[in-house]
Amino acid sequence: MEIQEKINILFWRTGFYGALTVGGFGTLYQSITNEFLKRNHKVHFASGGLMDLHPDVDFHLIEYSKLLRNFPEVLNFPYNQKSSKEILKLINKHNIDLLYLQHHDFHYGLDLLKKKTNIPLILQIDSIEQWVKQNWGGKLYFKNMINWCEEIEVQSADAILVISETVKNQLTELYDVDQNKIFISPSGVDTDKFNPSIKGEDIRAKYGLIGTDYVIGYSGLFNLYHGIDTLVKSIPAIVNEIKNVKFLLIGDGQLRPEIDDFVEKHHLEHLVTITGLVPYKDVPQHLAACDILVSPFNSSANTTFFNSPIKTFEYMAMGKPIVTTNIGELKSICIDSENSVVMDEGSFDSLAQSILRLKQNDELRTKISKNARDFVVKNFSWSNKYNLIMEVYNNLKHKK
Repeated sequence: MEIQEKINILFWRTGFYGALTVGGFGTLYQSITNEFLKRNHKVHFASGGLMDLHPDVDFHLIEYSKLLRNFPEVLNFPYNQKSSKEILKLINKHNIDLLYLQHHDFHYGLDLLKKKTNIPLILQIDSIEQWVKQNWGGKLYFKNMINWCEEIEVQSADAILVISETVKNQLTELYDVDQNKIFISPSGVDTDKFNPSIKGEDIRAKYGLIGTDYVIGYSGLFNLYHGIDTLVKSIPAIVNEIKNVKFLLIGDGQLRPEIDDFVEKHHLEHLVTITGLVPYKDVPQHLAACDILVSPFNSSANTTFFNSPIKTFEYMAMGKPIVTTNIGELKSICIDSENSVVMDEGSFDSLAQSILRLKQNDELRTKISKNARDFVVKNFSWSNKYNLIMEVYNNLKHKK
């Protein structure tokens, strides 16, 4: 077996995210930095906010102005200058071999570094920021500027890792990007941390779920595209079909007030437990406390569903029966009656019937649980993402 070169890698999370250190991006960076640490690479991390990372990660805080909460688009520009200078200092001080940064709106710092260093620069793009701003972030006041920054970043990068084929297509349609430098790198899961042997009895006891025949679980942010509203609004139909069932909702987010109001209005408090955000290390035990896990993703009329949701892979790794939609990229992941039960997008009745279908069929539950686990171990462990990053790095190093 070839001995892998040990490198100094610097991860740079460029966006302003305040105190929100959990969720998909938090999981991504905890997991991928751990993969590098496992192989004895030296890992450095720089960001504008705190991160919950392994203590062996050399962390550097490059703070945003506190005014950024009120003027994020304007104050991103001076932050580009400030943060790029700090990153260059870290590159030189620690003899960094590879810079890996996450794309964010109104960021063009990669161009500044391109002129100052010759190390490989890998850019991760999970979405086209113009679309995100317009569809998920309210009004977009500086459309030309956000496009200008995005084009600078993609042209300056030596290689680009995108989360899905959809993002790759969007990127090449908008900008004249060399397709040979774009690589598809989906999300992943730590298949050791998330596995079927984990027990959930302590979590059931904590939330008063002992004695419940069936616990339906959801994990993730409470937002529209995750479909938490679809699940909650289907609860009356589900309890009409299944007796002694309860719901464990793991997470929080912008739809929390709407969810709370619905639960109260329909007198569902005795059936629904909302945990709020939980530490990442505790997520597997929470998922283990559930009998069925639900991901009722929603797309948008404005675009194809482009994401590669981490929680889908976490569900699969737990070896649990899953109900989900297979829109966008999920079509190549979630196969009905093989590794999941596929519901109709946005349909309360379809979700209720999918859960009932699983409850009534022991053989189907067992089949889906095993197939889901086998599928994700083979195709979507974080080690796959690590291997791709190192392959791209080695190719870029030889070219340079």
